[in-house]
Amino acid sequence: MGIHIDEHLTWKYHIAHVNTKVSRSLFFIKQVKNFLSRDSMRTLYFALVYSHYTYGILAWGNGSKTALHRSIVHQKRALRIIYSANYNGHTDHLFKTSRILKLNDLFEHQALLFIFDYKTDKLPLSFENTFHFNRDHLVLRPTRQADIIHIAICPLQFARWLPRFQMNVDNLSRSQFKYQIKAKYLNN
Repeated sequence: MGIHIDEHLTWKYHIAHVNTKVSRSLFFIKQVKNFLSRDSMRTLYFALVYSHYTYGILAWGNGSKTALHRSIVHQKRALRIIYSANYNGHTDHLFKTSRILKLNDLFEHQALLFIFDYKTDKLPLSFENTFHFNRDHLVLRPTRQADIIHIAICPLQFARWLPRFQMNVDNLSRSQFKYQIKAKYLNN
């Protein structure tokens, strides 16, 4: 399916594979930057870079900071190419201007959308018993948090950042929720 899994779930091999593809794409984008408008360059970014980052990010997006460092550097380099910024210039304002989420924010965004889809029964049946609500655990009396997903304590350090142990959503439509989450990340 295009995701490389190693025996320790470190995702190093998969992330290296993604970085190779993104590096090739950045070379192409750099070659055409003098001939295309900024909007066209942004479209190229979404077609050639963003698509590699979003594919399977729920699986590999919580890899170690060391493993993800090169991906973050490539993403910043892409924005510097699109906006003709200095090779070592700050990129925070470029992310906001282009309305592109940083890689870490993109992972959290996709995880929140996954949980939203779970709460609204939009996921396949295989995910049916993945999460439980607070009302299903030790109900002594009704509480305000009964409809919130119960976040179990994870015994494994590497899995504590998985969506199952972190996320919570409100009752919005998916498009409203998606817009609000993206706006939150872009404004921080």
